[in-house]
Amino acid sequence: MKLVLTGATLYTPEECFPGGTVVIEQGKISFAGPEGPPRSPAFCVLKLNPDLIISPGLVDLHTHGCSGCAVSANPRELAGLSTILAAQGVTAFLATAFSSPLEELAQLLAAARKMQKKGLPGASLLGVHLEGPFLNPDYAGAHDPDFIRQPSLEDLYFLIQKGGPITLLTLAPELPGALEVINEAATRGIIVAAGHSGASYEETLAAVSAGLSYAVHVFNRMAPLHHRAPGLPGAALTHPEITAEAIADGVHLHPAILNMLTRLKRENLVLASDTVPCAGLPPGTYKLGRRTVTVTEREIRNSRGSLAGSARSLPFAVFRVMQAAGRSLEEVLPLATTYPARVLGLDHRIGRLAPGYDGDLVVFTQTGVALLTLKRGKVVYRSPRLDLPEFLR
Repeated sequence: MKLVLTGATLYTPEECFPGGTVVIEQGKISFAGPEGPPRSPAFCVLKLNPDLIISPGLVDLHTHGCSGCAVSANPRELAGLSTILAAQGVTAFLATAFSSPLEELAQLLAAARKMQKKGLPGASLLGVHLEGPFLNPDYAGAHDPDFIRQPSLEDLYFLIQKGGPITLLTLAPELPGALEVINEAATRGIIVAAGHSGASYEETLAAVSAGLSYAVHVFNRMAPLHHRAPGLPGAALTHPEITAEAIADGVHLHPAILNMLTRLKRENLVLASDTVPCAGLPPGTYKLGRRTVTVTEREIRNSRGSLAGSARSLPFAVFRVMQAAGRSLEEVLPLATTYPARVLGLDHRIGRLAPGYDGDLVVFTQTGVALLTLKRGKVVYRSPRLDLPEFLR
């Protein structure tokens, strides 16, 4: 089917075209720009209201689950999460695991590999993000300290051989054995991130030299920035080799910090949700692993009052940064589309509305509510609020 969406404000995301048009043929974008739709009867045309937004599908590199679905080796859980994310406007994601026994992590890696080949009903699974188990227990946060381990090549080999490919690995670079693991992982094409860490500035730079290139939820669960000891946050802020990930949920980071991050990191800044399985559920008390957490609309906290993941979706983060940093949607959208795709080495295929790219796009309201999500030109979510023609139902 040759599909045309037109009439809404089109973000590529770097350019903005009021009343723009995007054309999808055989799952790929053939045109995205300001002109009107082709007049050929071979095209199916969806005329949208001018106050709506057409955006590339969002890419979430850090989600543990949402609305009752958890990242696990259970295919139903991954399929359910895929559908939930598509309803938010996310078209691709990394399934992110908490620190767990090695056997369980290996099972997740193996299951994810099968699900990637089979395909999911909503957002595409791009791989697995292991947030742990090689973390600093002093900065464990929501991670169960009983499952945290010292970094070792033996454990890394076990995970790869018994499980499968790792896309993103978060560890604490100051721990003994971490540099060897970073070097080996980077050599194998794994993206290595620092997180849940008390690393100094110098230890972080040594990790960068070994292959580290990403900082998970910068400022959160890491040694604080100090003017004489900048630590991991200072290294992430000042070195272009490190892409910084931010949780912009209105709780994890002050608006001034979000403003500073957008000014300093620019194209080396990525927004991620860091949602957990109880995010999006009614306020109340839930289990997160073996622990109990309290969920409100704004936040999720454990029994000690510490934050335990995020309650907000990735689209919420995009519009939050617009408010906090005084940025336009055109400036902020790449942080959740083009730049995370670049981290994965997929920015030639996803994260933009341009000829040759996958037909992954979302129709949003002005407040970031997804009304229609397409994956390679096929509808994977439609809101009852949007009246669709028969050919899209």
